[in-house]
Amino acid sequence: MKPALPFLSAELVVIPKPHRPQVLPQKIRTAALATISDLVLSLQCSPQDIAPPLSPCEE
Repeated sequence: MKPALPFLSAELVVIPKPHRPQVLPQKIRTAALATISDLVLSLQCSPQDIAPPLSPCEE
């Protein structure tokens, strides 16, 4: 965890402060959540698991 902190702070320093600070983080949060959701879905819905007709992935 300790090595990641300087990397993250260095990344944040490079990014200029937006005029509306809530916009950019919200987009990043949405993109991150979408990516995580896709990963979770792909883990839950791997092809070999979609054999049953009513799998939780078909909701």
